[in-house]
Amino acid sequence: MDACILLGKCLTDSVAVRALAVLADGPLCICEIQSAMQLPERRIQLSLDRLRGAGLVLSERRGRWMSYSLNSEREPFLSSLMADLSDELEWDMQLTLARKRLNLVLKRRVAGWCPPSPADLNLSVSAT
Repeated sequence: MDACILLGKCLTDSVAVRALAVLADGPLCICEIQSAMQLPERRIQLSLDRLRGAGLVLSERRGRWMSYSLNSEREPFLSSLMADLSDELEWDMQLTLARKRLNLVLKRRVAGWCPPSPADLNLSVSAT
């Protein structure tokens, strides 16, 4: 019963629904999702935690980054859900903009992962 309630909460959370839609194209780092959705990382994290609790999303830590992907074991359900929501999502301007921003973000990926910051590369940035 708890899983059903959590699923209901996910479906009433517009950020969670949009996150499902952007994750449909493949795994993403939290920073990539945040860059695409232009929302505070904490807000996105709360929605992703709900989705993970409902078993719809998986997470994987890679060093300092957290990667999220759709749970392939729930593929039939997720495919059906996204098909049912497709008409609504097609007209969602925030999702349309998020997908456009995501395309730009993905072009900056380094070795298949989100762009590292200078701190992650142990490089110092000097103000000159």
